[in-house]
Amino acid sequence: MRQADYNRAEEYITLRDELRELLAHGRFILYATSAFIVGALAWYMGRSEMPYIGPAAFAFFLYAVLWLSCLIYISSFSQAFRIGGYIAVFWESRDGDRRMQWHRFNRRGATGGYLRGYLTGAAQIAYTVLASIVVGFLFYMLTISPSQIRGLLWWAIIVGVGEALAFTLLRDYLRSEQVGFEQEWRAISASSERQNNIHGEYETFLSDE
Repeated sequence: MRQADYNRAEEYITLRDELRELLAHGRFILYATSAFIVGALAWYMGRSEMPYIGPAAFAFFLYAVLWLSCLIYISSFSQAFRIGGYIAVFWESRDGDRRMQWHRFNRRGATGGYLRGYLTGAAQIAYTVLASIVVGFLFYMLTISPSQIRGLLWWAIIVGVGEALAFTLLRDYLRSEQVGFEQEWRAISASSERQNNIHGEYETFLSDE
């Protein structure tokens, strides 16, 4: 980027920084959730006495934490893909005059294999593994729990397996979000009418002075 283009590229720089923050926030959510689930299970199993909360109820709590975390992760990355799609279409298109030659975080990941799109693949693997760990914890509790609560444990196991299977769809869902945002931005960029409509939706609030 030429120094003389700084003012023109101020939007690009701002969006790039916002995109980085969103991706960092998403990764933090993933790391924090993983640490919490592992730490909570270690605490529960490390107690010398059976905690007041039963293993099935504890597992349902962990399932809720995973689900809420996943929704926040999806929201964060959806915003990142929206911004990334805008950058890809309006700033990193094939137009040589506008191409900024910056590595696009919204599309490029580690090369090769299943994790080529690691931004969408890593979360799917992490959430699926975490849900599976909780299910494994429940199977262990089956072997040491009294018979009267084993029915609840089996219900918790079934729910956990269902949640783990749902998490296996996360990569495809995030990928569809990524592609969908870019396609929408491309449709907008090709239509001056749609661009005018978008600008027309913004209101100017004037002071009463």
